[in-house]
Amino acid sequence: MAAPRWDSWARPAGFPSMQAALIWAARHAPDASDPIRLLARRLGVPYEVLHSTEVVQRFLHAGGVLDARRNLGRFR
Repeated sequence: MAAPRWDSWARPAGFPSMQAALIWAARHAPDASDPIRLLARRLGVPYEVLHSTEVVQRFLHAGGVLDARRNLGRFR
């Protein structure tokens, strides 16, 4: 679960939590692009800051990007 501070950053951009924002980014980033870069622009947060956070690192290392995209049927 995301830290409350990051959830509060995600809410003004229309997301209920940072986890929801990460899933959105994974689903909306073109296949070869970096979803964290897309999310950083949407949240107005520097990429390096967002990419270095624990919640983002856990999402990336747990296979969150592939799982989010797989749920859309991109990988069969």
